[in-house]
Amino acid sequence: FSAGLAGWTQGANHPTGPTRVTTGGPLGAGDAYLRVSADGSSGPGGRLTVFHETAPWIGDWSTSGVAEIAVDLKNEGATALTIRLELESGAVRMQTESRDVPVGGGWATYRFLVVAPRLLGTGDGAAVLANVTKLRIQHNPSGTNQQPPTVVAQLGVDNVRAVADTCGNGWAGAGEACDGADLKGATCVTQGLSPGDLACATDCLDLDDSGCAVCDDGTCSDGEDANNCPEDCEVCGDGIMSGLEACDGSDFGGATCATEGAFDGGALTCLDLCGTVSTEACTTCGDGTCEAGETLGSCPADCAECGDGICTSPVETVGSCAMDCAIYCGDGVANGGEGCDWGTVGAISDLFVRSDELLGLSGVAESADGFLYLADPARGGVHRADADSGAWLDFFVDTIGNGVVDVAIGPDGALYVVTRDSNKVEIYDRALGTFAGSLPLGGGVTRPEAIAFRASPARVYIVTDRS
Repeated sequence: FSAGLAGWTQGANHPTGPTRVTTGGPLGAGDAYLRVSADGSSGPGGRLTVFHETAPWIGDWSTSGVAEIAVDLKNEGATALTIRLELESGAVRMQTESRDVPVGGGWATYRFLVVAPRLLGTGDGAAVLANVTKLRIQHNPSGTNQQPPTVVAQLGVDNVRAVADTCGNGWAGAGEACDGADLKGATCVTQGLSPGDLACATDCLDLDDSGCAVCDDGTCSDGEDANNCPEDCEVCGDGIMSGLEACDGSDFGGATCATEGAFDGGALTCLDLCGTVSTEACTTCGDGTCEAGETLGSCPADCAECGDGICTSPVETVGSCAMDCAIYCGDGVANGGEGCDWGTVGAISDLFVRSDELLGLSGVAESADGFLYLADPARGGVHRADADSGAWLDFFVDTIGNGVVDVAIGPDGALYVVTRDSNKVEIYDRALGTFAGSLPLGGGVTRPEAIAFRASPARVYIVTDRS
């Protein structure tokens, strides 16, 4: 930029446009460079982007031998930047991979691959490279075709230049066998070797297969196991059943207690140096013995115990085990499945809604047509229960936002769900449970906690703990 802006612009509507700074470039005093700025507003100057739409940066890049664009950058602001190049061809835009430009990092050279397989976006990379109509340098963390975010920033730009394909840029070009991790799809197996770590030679002209294993060489190498090289790796205790082994550790070749006899539980064991499968630890529910591996939940017929405070139905009844099954909540005696018993006038007498589906509760609303709506922050949604019987009905609403803390029924009959972590009050159709919209329009509420309605005059009250 020794003689001007060299055709780079931020558009006619930008309030300041790029400026030429006469000193302080990568070479120090007397080295001019381009300064690009953004003020973070919603107007033309809010986004950090500068573009070129004349020669030499337009036209057919695909036949020019260009593989990279190198540019010297310096972050002169207080915000860390994520810089990408954007190539435009007509109505199609595609972006390069990003480079992070830290605050206070000084001048550094950043290289951007501009080859079709590495361009991001929904367009045809080869077609875009064949007819570039505009080149942009921009702060764009997302890398999508949408507009970059607004930001308050200032970026120094100098020495924008095209670079031919070189070894070490991570992309294997036409004259290279590989480049870094880009092996053009080659693996140890495609090279006729056993699994392992195929690498690229430092000159990018050959593949380095020194990390690939060679089966049947008498050594169980890295990448070999009893599956892909049993000649070297058939070892009892490696957890892989192979060769003549009947089992190895927990690998029984798909066999279970159920396939080895009339068992319905337990686990097989491997004995005799991987030569014998034992059913000693397998179990059969109903044989009258509560065996290892059986529990009251998995086998009540064998494991129910009268006097343990649990009425195990149908094995135990009031007649067979009164101490566990003759219970009454409120009689002052903690028995059966009770964890406690109040037994005093005015104490809580029962839980109204019970369900394993209900993992948490942060709000409740009752409708005139007999439904309870229960806000569950752990499940991230709203359950529905019968308001007369307390019977759990269903998990009615799976909210879009996170942090469900309250629920209410509005005067319009809709369901209003407060999602604190998403800073929204979401609205759902109370008949279908489908999403209908959200409050407040335009944002402005931070971490809402609760909601209530007043009929006259019409008001909605939203409680927050931040704003």
